[in-house]
Amino acid sequence: MANGALLTNSGVITLLHRGFSESPTITAPTRFKIGTGTNTPDRLNSDLQTPITSWNASSDYKNYVLDYPVFGTLSETVTVRGFIGASQANGNVITEYADFNTDATPLCLSRQVFTGITKSNEIQVYITTTFQRV
Repeated sequence: MANGALLTNSGVITLLHRGFSESPTITAPTRFKIGTGTNTPDRLNSDLQTPITSWNASSDYKNYVLDYPVFGTLSETVTVRGFIGASQANGNVITEYADFNTDATPLCLSRQVFTGITKSNEIQVYITTTFQRV
């Protein structure tokens, strides 16, 4: 299992389109999904390997935490944060996370896998991802 987020091809297209179009038709990423897959992230990923379905009030998605994304102009970073509450996704071992926009067919901006978090009602999880120019 690889650790760390990988920007997908759809993510690159989204960022370029939003950066250069005067009237973007691709929406910005504002939400995330979680899953139980362990395959190494690939630029061709368009979804999670094994999404956890209907974990957030009958939805596969949840919006970023309030006040995110955070833009670091000097550090050339963008940080997003997802929150999984005590009553959400219980009984799963969460091992993957991905960022999505709100298009009719949502685009996967990035995907990451990590050491599993066994989710129960005693655990709340914040997943924070910082994108940085290299």
